[in-house]
Amino acid sequence: MKKVKSFQIRLEGERVLFRNEFQLLGLSKIQDFVVQLEVVEGNKHLTPVRYDIRHKFFHRDVIDRNGNNVEKVKFYARSNEEAVVLFIEDLIQNWKSILKAGGYNNLLVTLKSLPENKMQKAKEYLVNLIQHPDTIDNVPNVVDLTLPAETLSLSDSVTVKLIKGKTD
Repeated sequence: MKKVKSFQIRLEGERVLFRNEFQLLGLSKIQDFVVQLEVVEGNKHLTPVRYDIRHKFFHRDVIDRNGNNVEKVKFYARSNEEAVVLFIEDLIQNWKSILKAGGYNNLLVTLKSLPENKMQKAKEYLVNLIQHPDTIDNVPNVVDLTLPAETLSLSDSVTVKLIKGKTD
């Protein structure tokens, strides 16, 4: 049975995020996944770049403002885990040229940088999900990487914070 889980990881408030989609076969096999950078500009969600394994190979698609694919770059990875690492590292190193190739010159002016530290945390988070696909179902629709590690997100509307200390 195929199952799809979609969620976003906020990188810079409500403005810059990773939208992720995992397609699972049963509970423990990832058949497909997508990681795409989205930038909110006014009331529009722009997707300048998408990384995925559709077409049966790891690749990056650069997408222009009209939704047209303007560039496809193949990545050589031995596993989903390695691919996610390559994808995020590629974006950290090449985000300016990716935006330029897609014709997002105005974003180059307004986005002085991408939040590299949060992108590194997002990479770790996604690698962990790939290593433990049985936990993907428990991922909330919006992942906040600024929450401390002791915080558990139980659902989309409930968050529990574990506090270490004395009990009487």
